[in-house]
Amino acid sequence: MAGNVSEWTADWYGEEYYAFSPKQNPKGANRGQGRAVRGGSWDEKGDALKPSGRSGYEPDFRESTVGFRCAMDLPGAKN
Repeated sequence: MAGNVSEWTADWYGEEYYAFSPKQNPKGANRGQGRAVRGGSWDEKGDALKPSGRSGYEPDFRESTVGFRCAMDLPGAKN
């Protein structure tokens, strides 16, 4: 997965959110200035390629190194 594009998430970006978030399945900040973008892209090096890497951008931000993935829960799947 690393090295393709950084991925938009549905979460608001909160700089300090993970210092106080639940350890299992954190849902992201309730509000913020931008949406969270996670992981690294083909244009990143070193630690920036980690899936845990994150930053926040305004929802209308565009860049060739940021994309998204279509996904859905399977009917009947346990979350």
